[in-house]
Amino acid sequence: LTPNIKNVSATAFSRTSIESFTVSEESTNLKAVDGVLFTNDEKTLVVYPPCKGGSAYTVPDGTEKIGEYAISNTNELITVTVPQSVSSIGKNALGYIKAFSSDTYDRLPEFMILGKDNSYAEKYATDNDLAFFTEKPSLKEKSVTLNSGSTYTFKINGADDSMKYSSSDESIATVDSKGKITGVSKGETVVVASTGT
Repeated sequence: LTPNIKNVSATAFSRTSIESFTVSEESTNLKAVDGVLFTNDEKTLVVYPPCKGGSAYTVPDGTEKIGEYAISNTNELITVTVPQSVSSIGKNALGYIKAFSSDTYDRLPEFMILGKDNSYAEKYATDNDLAFFTEKPSLKEKSVTLNSGSTYTFKINGADDSMKYSSSDESIATVDSKGKITGVSKGETVVVASTGT
């Protein structure tokens, strides 16, 4: 971007193939940090390139604001870590993608925000019905074999009490509200843990 550009709307880059931003060193308004566009003082994240690649991004510590639509419309990004320094997150800034047929934005159900308890990131996640964790969830086991009547408790590190569990076929195995799986009969089923609606 040239030095005379004063501000940029993140929506201007919706559905583009931009992988990285570069900004003239002469610019007093904008700055690229690892290809992501910030205000020159690095306090506001303006726009994350839609095709940057990678499934996770960590907003730099010291960032105070994430602008409207700043990290939406990304092709692969599903996890964003937001530091405690962030005290403002704009409309549809995280976890949304622009609908193809209209100007509306749809929430990405698989998107998750990582941050500190009682942070602005947690408030944004709650207000937008997005998954929020204090650490990235990870499974202890990815596959379990159970006999009829035997049990296994599905543990997800970093999950809280808002986690909901379901079995794709309860005639094979059931799962309760705490993640306890009980084998019912021979076959295969998928147990899903989700947060939000």
